[in-house]
Amino acid sequence: MNKNRVSGLCHELVQLEREFFFGTEDEQRWMPEFQKEYSAIMCPPFMGEKYKRKGLLLLGINPGVGKSNNLNQGDELLYTPLSLFKDSEDNIDEIYWQKFVPAFVKAKKTFPIYSQHVEPSLLAAKKELEQICYLNILQYRCNKNNYPKGKKDLDKIMPKTINNFAKPFLSLADPGMVVFLGQWVKNQIYNYWDDFPYEHVVWDREQASTERRELSRKKCLNVLEEWFDE
Repeated sequence: MNKNRVSGLCHELVQLEREFFFGTEDEQRWMPEFQKEYSAIMCPPFMGEKYKRKGLLLLGINPGVGKSNNLNQGDELLYTPLSLFKDSEDNIDEIYWQKFVPAFVKAKKTFPIYSQHVEPSLLAAKKELEQICYLNILQYRCNKNNYPKGKKDLDKIMPKTINNFAKPFLSLADPGMVVFLGQWVKNQIYNYWDDFPYEHVVWDREQASTERRELSRKKCLNVLEEWFDE
């Protein structure tokens, strides 16, 4: 994997501002109440130091929103390298690989999503964060985590985020397996990305522990175990 190409593409992607995706309604409808300055900075796609083509890629929904203006432990780790990466014209490779990537690994493990939804896939595929890619289909936080659900909003936002963000990065990463972290992610890919070319599976993020959820999750983990053993 050409590390210069990865950091260069990610630097291009983080220059896409919130308004590009959410339009003129962003401030009124989508911008979170707290941490507005932080919410205006995109987290680039993450590629672990040990990732190799045809590896594992996890595709989430969007970054979790802050519940106050105080940064939590994970955000404190990420805020400085994210700001630095977006604003710098020099040392892009160094900032991405030596500052952002290690900070992401540390920060991700502090977020609830890690133990609930990320770690099970890693264990099944016998991978560590350093060996995978991770990105969200929506790059920016949404107010009260209320990501778009109505067709009118989805038709405005999803083609932009898929065509201008997800497709370029996945094309470069060329994953062998993609885990959709939630049925909503799968729906957006199926609706707005014709002929998705990567093998994929869905991790059910339903909150209630139902028999359907457990069966769905077991199926996901079985697929990942078989994929690793191939």
